[in-house]
Amino acid sequence: MKQTLTLTAGSSNKFWSVETTGCDVTVRYGRNGTKGVSKTTRFATPAEAEAAAVKQRDAKIAKGYEPVDAGAGVGGHPAAGDRTAS
Repeated sequence: MKQTLTLTAGSSNKFWSVETTGCDVTVRYGRNGTKGVSKTTRFATPAEAEAAAVKQRDAKIAKGYEPVDAGAGVGGHPAAGDRTAS
């Protein structure tokens, strides 16, 4: 599973991303336009890792985060912020 969510309500402009690889769940989050912070947690089984990732994702959606379109950028990618190269 790999999914990225964003929150741009009010003054918020941030992203949250989760990816499972085997028994590992990596979460990356921060303000759009930055690399953000990354944290990896290891679980006993891939099924536990997947369940934890889904639970975290659902909690973020409940707080108002929305899925990012496949072509949109997040984090350090230019499409994530309003910054353009001059």
